[in-house]
Parts: sequence; C-alpha cells; structure tokens
Amino acid sequence: MGSYALGHPISEDLVKWEYELIALFSDKNGLILSGSVVVDK
Repeated sequence: MGSYALGHPISEDLVKWEYELIALFSDKNGLILSGSVVVDK
C-alpha cells in the first residue's frame, strides 16, 4: 500500500471549482479518513 493524499476542492455552485492545497495525508500505516459537508441555506 502506498501513501495517499486528499485534495481540497471548493465550489459555490458545483460547476466552477477552486483547488486548494492537499488537506489530508495518510498516516504511517497508509490509512486516511475523510468526510464532507454541505451547507443548505
């Protein structure tokens, strides 16, 4: 198992995306956990 990294895209309208720096890296065991959030205004 290699190392993994998760990016951090942001969108106001789910059409145009801005890509930020890598948000999460895998740990020494190659594990990585993530989640998501949606703000419904």
